[in-house]
Amino acid sequence: MKDLKKMDEAGSSELVSKEELKLLIESLDKPVLYKLLVDLLYKLNLKSMEKLRKGK
Repeated sequence: MKDLKKMDEAGSSELVSKEELKLLIESLDKPVLYKLLVDLLYKLNLKSMEKLRKGK
């Protein structure tokens, strides 16, 4: 959970391995982790959209 918070706070652009994602998803029985993952994925999507707009 600390790693997920760290990634969320830093707005990390580093790729997360499939194994790391699998471990995060398997631990989603906890609502806090689910919310953090959803927030992180939303932020990553926004960053991707911004990069696409700037690239055009």
